[in-house]
Amino acid sequence: MPQPKNLSPENFKVYTYASNDTNSEDTFIQRQQYDTLFTSGVELANFFDFWGPDRFYGRANVAGNTITVRPGFLKQLRHASDPNLFALNFVADAWRDFVDRIDTLSKEGILYNDGPYADPTAVKAWRSPLASYHDYMLTIINTSFVEEYLLVRKGRPVKSVQDFLTAFGEFCRDGIGFGGPITYSGFVESVYCSPLNTGLSIEISTEAHSEDFKKEEIFFYDANFPLVSKIATQYGFALDRNAPWRFCADLASPVMVEYMSGVPLTQGGAGAPFNNYVGECDEPVLVEPNMPDPYGYSQILGLRGLIRHAGRYGAYGDLFGTLYHSEKTITQTVFNAAYEETWTRDMELLTYYLIGFYNLYVEQNPYIIEYDRTYQQCSAPRNSVTPRTPAAPGVFSLYGTAFGPRWSLACYYYIRCLEKGYTKTPAEKRKDLQTVMNQYNFGEGSIPDRLREAFRFMQEKYIGPVRQEGMYTNRRNPDIINNEAIAASPTTY
Repeated sequence: MPQPKNLSPENFKVYTYASNDTNSEDTFIQRQQYDTLFTSGVELANFFDFWGPDRFYGRANVAGNTITVRPGFLKQLRHASDPNLFALNFVADAWRDFVDRIDTLSKEGILYNDGPYADPTAVKAWRSPLASYHDYMLTIINTSFVEEYLLVRKGRPVKSVQDFLTAFGEFCRDGIGFGGPITYSGFVESVYCSPLNTGLSIEISTEAHSEDFKKEEIFFYDANFPLVSKIATQYGFALDRNAPWRFCADLASPVMVEYMSGVPLTQGGAGAPFNNYVGECDEPVLVEPNMPDPYGYSQILGLRGLIRHAGRYGAYGDLFGTLYHSEKTITQTVFNAAYEETWTRDMELLTYYLIGFYNLYVEQNPYIIEYDRTYQQCSAPRNSVTPRTPAAPGVFSLYGTAFGPRWSLACYYYIRCLEKGYTKTPAEKRKDLQTVMNQYNFGEGSIPDRLREAFRFMQEKYIGPVRQEGMYTNRRNPDIINNEAIAASPTTY
């Protein structure tokens, strides 16, 4: 059943035209009109706003510390354009059932069989934040620092690792405020990190996020849009208001809790265990698309006719027993189990890139050439030529003296304060660092243990969360739609 033509006066549509090509004034006005259109003319049961209050959703935990998903908790997506598309394990299960449902409703004529929502297929999903950070460090930071900044730093040649780090500190001081982040945590906090890095979002289109007209014409005004957005809530998804082709798992929804805690599995795939384990060796879980998985039915009032391929994930055991928890409890459970705080890896990663940047600089500039001004009269002036020495892999060893744990703590404090935009006096910074050093110097355990606890102390006391207020405090109240017209009789898949 194709969608009807919208030619009658009552189908008049309002459009906005902001894009990357409009000037700042027009963009501001058009985006205001987009907000008005969205709040008054677009029927959307539940949504995310990643340009606004949901910016850090899935990127920061309840404490406000930046996080990334552990690869072992990722699961391969069905209904995807590429076998290398993954999402968080229970999100992948929900996506499977959601698209199965859309397919059934399209075949039954309840949904129109054309348009972007008639046959949703994932074209983008989890994107490795480490891979994104790696690209960022090589293409932006390395280019800006090694290939540009050091070239204009006249009169102070880089002769050693120490000189290189001094120059890097100056680069951070001059560049972080208007340029971009340096640490992994700073990257995850920044605009360079995408909702796709969280494992909670799945996209069915590659449209540009800046083109408002296409959002409205292709998606919001699609005849299937109102119904599909409601059906999405029955599988724990909400749409992104600024990218209506992006479905994001709503962790506040009892439906998503049902996919974590499982339903009684009584149908199909007799004797076959549900594929709900965590990936071995921290690898994403792969699925066999033709394997008949067991399934059951939703236990949520009003949704009990809906199929759930939902086995119990033991890692989320704190949520078992009831489907109704506060958003804070749900997110805390999920993030504690399936995510890790990024500050634990910041300096390990940064020192890796600093060695690489320095050695690349040495490779491109193998000699130090200095003009010798001490020549005698009647003798020709001479240049001194000294070869640069690459940095050894252990230059930042925990057991070293020049660039060991204390240097690492001071460097991290300095860079993170710049990334956060903190304005402290030199005396305040010295006091903070002395307190941190005392935590390290007088801590218990091995050097790595003491260093880790000193970083933890710094993160909690001085660096702080991405927001001062609580990150997840029951702000959302998802609407679970009970519509008999779309609550079709169970179908076996």
